[in-house]
Amino acid sequence: MPLKIGAMNIAGIIKNKNPEFTAVCAEAGALMKKFYVPGAAIGICHNGREYYSGLGVTSVETRIPVDTNTLFQVGSISKTFLAQIAVTLAEENKLDLDAPVRRYIPELKLKDANVAAKVTMRHLLTHTGGWFGDYFNDYGTGDDALTKMVRAMETLPQVTPLGKLWSYNNAGFYLAGRVIEKVCGKPYETVAKELIFTPLGMHNSHFFAEEVITKRFAVGHHRVKGKTAIALPWGIGRSAHPAGGIICSVKDLMKYARFHMGEGKVPGGKRLVSKEGMKALHSPAMHATGLKSVALSWFVTRANEADVISHGGATSGQMAELRIIPEKKFALIVFINGKHGTGGAAPIAAVIMKKYFGASPVKNKTLKLADKELSQYLGKYSTPTDEFDFVRKKGKLILKMTDKGGFPTPESKPTQQPTQVSAGFYAPDKIELLDPPYQGSLAEFLRDEKGMVSFLRVFSRIHVRLDNGEMRKRRKPVKKYINH
Repeated sequence: MPLKIGAMNIAGIIKNKNPEFTAVCAEAGALMKKFYVPGAAIGICHNGREYYSGLGVTSVETRIPVDTNTLFQVGSISKTFLAQIAVTLAEENKLDLDAPVRRYIPELKLKDANVAAKVTMRHLLTHTGGWFGDYFNDYGTGDDALTKMVRAMETLPQVTPLGKLWSYNNAGFYLAGRVIEKVCGKPYETVAKELIFTPLGMHNSHFFAEEVITKRFAVGHHRVKGKTAIALPWGIGRSAHPAGGIICSVKDLMKYARFHMGEGKVPGGKRLVSKEGMKALHSPAMHATGLKSVALSWFVTRANEADVISHGGATSGQMAELRIIPEKKFALIVFINGKHGTGGAAPIAAVIMKKYFGASPVKNKTLKLADKELSQYLGKYSTPTDEFDFVRKKGKLILKMTDKGGFPTPESKPTQQPTQVSAGFYAPDKIELLDPPYQGSLAEFLRDEKGMVSFLRVFSRIHVRLDNGEMRKRRKPVKKYINH
């Protein structure tokens, strides 16, 4: 019997059937129903063979089935393409990852003049620029979109010191994309096509809506007042292309995954990136969150004694996961066209990892903290686009979330507010969210040089603590837990 999500058939199209992959697709169908996902595309490369499935529909309105050539927005997986371009240019002696960005953009201005003078491409590719990173705006479809975006970055507040703390930063990749344009003398999209899409044979990969509109493509969805609705706008704007603009099929992204399993070579043996360059792309540079480290854009974890390089993506109502184990010649890709909290793509990817490698997410034991110790964490933590209030309520620890808007433009208002969730400490300064749709997400409190809790890093972003003076005076510093 085909699986159902509402009235949607998600039996799908499964190529190269085998029992493991069939079981994965069945579990994916159940998770799609749980997270209100209308459609998905799944790809796995294992033991030299590729397996693909299209599940559900591209849109709840048109109800066109997803197939293995359906185009999805890969979101921030695009950042790994930018990192590869940067390494390629570095190997051609056209770009120095450790030189000040002002070597390539002399006119660069940022809120902190000292940061503007010292920031490098390596800072940008490892999310350590330190300014507010979730600035979104639409500067049109012209070749000057990135130039305008970088000019607007002058107003972004500097949140943490340059190079000291990791905090996910979309804006850093706008600047990195503009550096690449200046170095190559071409629009960023042209460089990406010439250095990656064409040599890898990714002929079903695009940036622009006009390239996609004649093909089968997925429309994003979200939950509004208990109903699944189409998420608008569909596009993210040209000025954000370096951070998240690629649109491709699951089969095309698998060509990219095979390249990263193949030590920098394309089919036929031609090398695009040296072994040293590939190692630089995949080697941890700084601790990120939980068990993750960040390399040059890629995230790195361990599974069954092997390194997993990965990246996720989220756009307006679409999510994606790419995980590669180069040592095992294994890759998985999950695209979904529904967004409900952090659920959907990552849970399906976790099912695949468990099925093929017996790798399960680490189960953390919740610690009980004394009231006096707990009080140092309570309070509000904020960025220009959201706020988190960490409170104690009826014996539970609660994270109340407020979405201030800001996507796809700074003036955009949120469609609805996120659900509050309970949280538990699993280590000093570290918490895990315990309720759907954010269940399993890890967050951590960061301390300043005096040992005071000053930041909350949640959903990979650093939020600054909002406190009055009396609260800070009462908090006792615990210097042995300083983690900056």
